[in-house]
Amino acid sequence: MKIFLDGIVYSIQNFGGISVYFNELIRTLENESCKFQITTYNDKKQNPLPSNSEVTENCRLLERYRSCKINSNEFDIFHSTYYRNPEDRKIKKVVTVHDFVYEHYNNGLRKFVHSYQKFSSIRNADRIICISEATKKDLLHFLPDIDESLIDVIYNGVSNAYHPDNIANSEGQPFLLFIGARGGYKNFQAVAKSLEYLKDFKLICVGGGKLSESDLSDLPSSIQDRIEHAGFLSEEAINHLYNQAFCLVYPSSYEGFGIPVAEAMQAGCPVVVSQCEAVIEVGQESLTVVETLDSFEFAKGVEKLFDAEYRQEKIRSGLILSKKYDWRKTHQHTLDVYRKALGQSSSSY
Repeated sequence: MKIFLDGIVYSIQNFGGISVYFNELIRTLENESCKFQITTYNDKKQNPLPSNSEVTENCRLLERYRSCKINSNEFDIFHSTYYRNPEDRKIKKVVTVHDFVYEHYNNGLRKFVHSYQKFSSIRNADRIICISEATKKDLLHFLPDIDESLIDVIYNGVSNAYHPDNIANSEGQPFLLFIGARGGYKNFQAVAKSLEYLKDFKLICVGGGKLSESDLSDLPSSIQDRIEHAGFLSEEAINHLYNQAFCLVYPSSYEGFGIPVAEAMQAGCPVVVSQCEAVIEVGQESLTVVETLDSFEFAKGVEKLFDAEYRQEKIRSGLILSKKYDWRKTHQHTLDVYRKALGQSSSSY
């Protein structure tokens, strides 16, 4: 089976969830009866690329919106990394849909262009992968004409780098851990302001860029002094933080999956979240769910973990549930989607 990936995501986005998804997919499926060609661009040299990438010139301004040049006589499957169509429409097409953030939270020309391209890719696909049932539900909301039988829900995996490790807290005081972007629907302020009620805690942020004035401007200095930014860390360093943290706080209102939640569960770190459909789907009973984004309510959610028996039960259920999120399962199910697109029978497992 010969699969062509266009690699456009490695040029238009910094290293993150989607590029991790495709790196992991390629790494494991190369060990199957699959041959990949990944044509990518050298704009973002800091992004780790698959080992067999064919790197071309810098991505032209409108490259992400162009149809991809590919010959159906040379490849069996076209799997775009970011919602492109192939010029040769005879080739079988698979698309992975990660979320509908643009459709929920953006307006104007930017939203129109992104959604037009995404919806075109989805409508032209022979098979569609959604990374959660919540994302599938969104897809059918925005595109009710799509044949539901073409959709497969395949969960993301979690790196084996995340695991329980008896690491003593080296931070000197208990801390809450916040991972990822902090703007808008990520609701960083709700967690930051909860420090007013959690006097003994500090908040450590990972990723999402340096703390900005907008992150801190509405907070009293007594809280600002207890918020730190750890920068962009390796998986090993993040695993250490998961193991040392009192809990991961994840107040996002919207996600397609919520990878940090699954990582924390696998590392044995309890998680406090807001009402977010995909995140609750992923974490289920292992999560402490806060009903509103009020900072006092969020603090109360954290305080539930003071109960040792409650805390251990959340950790235990998270460790058990995290076994669902295995890249090997993701890869096997994806291989079956390729087979379905080609009219072949699925494997048994």
